Amino acid sequence: MTTDKLSDQCLQSNDNNNAKLISHNKRYEAVMQADGNFVIYSLVNTSSDKRHVVYETDTYHKGHGPYKFYSQGDGNLVIYDSKNHPTWSSKTANTRTKRPGPYYCRLFDSGSLKAFDKNNEIMWSSPIDHSLGKL
Repeated sequence: MTTDKLSDQCLQSNDNNNAKLISHNKRYEAVMQADGNFVIYSLVNTSSDKRHVVYETDTYHKGHGPYKFYSQGDGNLVIYDSKNHPTWSSKTANTRTKRPGPYYCRLFDSGSLKAFDKNNEIMWSSPIDHSLGKL
């Protein structure tokens, strides 16, 4: 699966990076890595072996692999390990936010990942690396 959007779906770390989010302009990709870290990379002016990290969840080796990054039906973005224990969360479940679903997340052409509610209002956004400047 290669898309810029997830809705009640997951990216798995044991998928040999075939499952990833790719921004519409193809300059950014988001992957669930085998080490447990969910990472957004800039692909601009870099080779695939020297990608620039734009954002990471800093969940390196937390829990037990393989790992899954879920955009859940309740609006929460969550990383689960193989024992189904959460290692990271955006804390945007509708039980906390009281926002209406359905929910989805999208990787934008700026390199930012954002989670949205039914009204297309942003519930969570990854910070982006401002050293990249305007592309």
